[in-house]
Amino acid sequence: QAAAEALLVGSAAANQYSAPAGLSELREEVSRLYARLYPGDAYDPASEVIICTSGQESLNAALRACVSEQVSRGGRDGVIVFEPYFPFTQGALDNAPAVMQPVRTHAPG
Repeated sequence: QAAAEALLVGSAAANQYSAPAGLSELREEVSRLYARLYPGDAYDPASEVIICTSGQESLNAALRACVSEQVSRGGRDGVIVFEPYFPFTQGALDNAPAVMQPVRTHAPG
């Protein structure tokens, strides 16, 4: 009942999709948090902070930002991935585009 009422009397934004980069209020708060945690560093919430809805979305965004476009045109960047890795990792690398260089991890001892 409370959720339905909030949608009916709340703001117009209550029943709309959020901005692709995330809610501006959350980006601003993340920017302030990082400024407190890392004095001297400042991140512009409008252009340097993105809120993702999942780890998969975050991984895709990071890979697309880091893979060299010039290398990708003539070949594909290699990305070291520690095994075991999430099943969607290969697809994210294919979309980047990059070639997975798996490295098997072992328990200490």
